[in-house]
Amino acid sequence: MSVRDQHYTRSTHNKEKAPMPTTIQSLRVGRRDERGFTLIELLVVVLILGVLAAVVVFSVGGISNRGRNSSCQIEVREVRTAIEAYKTQNNNANPPTLATLVTAGLLETAPGPTTATGSASPPFTYDPVAGTYAGGTCPTG
Repeated sequence: MSVRDQHYTRSTHNKEKAPMPTTIQSLRVGRRDERGFTLIELLVVVLILGVLAAVVVFSVGGISNRGRNSSCQIEVREVRTAIEAYKTQNNNANPPTLATLVTAGLLETAPGPTTATGSASPPFTYDPVAGTYAGGTCPTG
């Protein structure tokens, strides 16, 4: 008899003597061998993802506020620069309205009582006598 035949005979022989496992016992053994996640582990992962999502949402909100603030400040500087350019071209005379700056080609559109972002409070105003564009406050954030 070869070694292979002896091994086969022994393993077959042992199986015959061993009692047949019941269905419940085989299910219990099968469950122990399975790898998976428990409900608690899944809930913890979902909770962590929720916290990370909340952090991202609040971070993006802060970026949007800073963008609005920068946009407002740039618009105010642009209007003031256009007023100075108009004065230079017209013998130091102030423009009668902000719409005059558009006609002169110094601004693309005339700002209204609020900035283009619509968030200046109180609104910026133009004083044609003094030639100043002031009064509003850009949002912070």
